[in-house]
Amino acid sequence: MKDPIRHLPPTQKSHKHTPSGIQTSTAGSKTLTHKSFRATHWHCPPRTFLPALCRIFLDECAPDNVLEVTARAITYYLDVSAECTRRIIAMDGAVKAICNRLVVAELASRTSKDLAEQCIKVLELICTREAGAVFEAGGLNCVLSFIRDNGCRVHKDTLHSAMAVVSRLCTKMEPQDASLPACVEALSTLLKHEDSHVADGALRCFASLADRFTRRGVDPAPLAEHGLVTELLNRLSNAAGPAATTCTGPGTPGVNTTTTAPETKSSASVSTIISLLSTLCRGSPVITHNYQMPLRKL
Repeated sequence: MKDPIRHLPPTQKSHKHTPSGIQTSTAGSKTLTHKSFRATHWHCPPRTFLPALCRIFLDECAPDNVLEVTARAITYYLDVSAECTRRIIAMDGAVKAICNRLVVAELASRTSKDLAEQCIKVLELICTREAGAVFEAGGLNCVLSFIRDNGCRVHKDTLHSAMAVVSRLCTKMEPQDASLPACVEALSTLLKHEDSHVADGALRCFASLADRFTRRGVDPAPLAEHGLVTELLNRLSNAAGPAATTCTGPGTPGVNTTTTAPETKSSASVSTIISLLSTLCRGSPVITHNYQMPLRKL
């Protein structure tokens, strides 16, 4: 079997973000692109090359720069063929090892940061075909923790990719899952995230979880343990749009100052909020009782 590392491009000196992840190159070397990778795809068939790449991730002593190149190669394989997803999840422990790299990532290090971002891209591609495998590997809480702790230090496209992973994995969550409390706490925090894409994604995740509870006939009260309903009511109260108030500046007769309410939420977001509140109240007597008065005031 060919040595996978010798057939991969050298570690990076310059970085370029692409839809498939971080594209890197060194001076005087050719950058690995989709076109060049497709050309060499049949020289390194997935059935032999992918297991070798996965084994690198299973090596706890592998350095970050080697793992980053490995993750990038896996990303290109996943882009080329959906069949590659099945080969990756067939390697025992491979997906879990990729998820764990997010937990131990040290974003102060450029190499570790690049590795973490590339792992997010790999997980995003795997989730489009085999989200269940990522969920079983503990990927949901790994990615949620990564967004919560490091979301402000990664590129926006990586942040949004991570949220896409979370959205897919939340569809696999069951009411009795032991990881539910940690998931709810993290999602509740993300509802207030400064990036609207992340905040709205967390809202949709709660809607997905609430629907799961309803279909299982389980009280969705655990979803509201970290202020979900209060946040939903706050969003609704701000949904009417900017409200301007005028006052006269002190010592400046005739000069008005205007304050504006928070930015209007999209109609889709408002629809999701109302639907989620309805689902929570229908499914939970406790939530209905606790929030009767606030709901009547809306």
